[in-house]
Amino acid sequence: MPMRGVPLKRPVPDLGRIDRSRWREILGSIPRSERVDAAASPGAGLEALELALSLPPAPSELARQAVAQGPSLSMPEVRRVPAPRQVNVRLQPSEFEDLQVTARLLGLTPTQVARMCITTGVRRAIADHDAALERLRR
Repeated sequence: MPMRGVPLKRPVPDLGRIDRSRWREILGSIPRSERVDAAASPGAGLEALELALSLPPAPSELARQAVAQGPSLSMPEVRRVPAPRQVNVRLQPSEFEDLQVTARLLGLTPTQVARMCITTGVRRAIADHDAALERLRR
């Protein structure tokens, strides 16, 4: 296929030297940005420019657009579940020994017993606080 150089751009088909019956095929296969340059070939005329502007995007352009747009399916929203928080507590040796004995009696680990004690104690402190405020309001 005869090509011609365009200053500061890629070479384009030289439509002036190509049979008119092949113009649609050739222009349809190159990006739109290069079609006008190809249609401006000496000897191509206004017919080539009109054809270049009327053709749909080249398959390579459609593929690029599809990739750039991403998937057409709606993606599910990702909910971030907050990570559990960690509390570290230092115990005296005798306190840890009590925790171990309690855990053994309950068939749990010391960590499970400590978690139960903390959560139960926090809930009770909140309930006691709410009850005290309720008594003050009366």
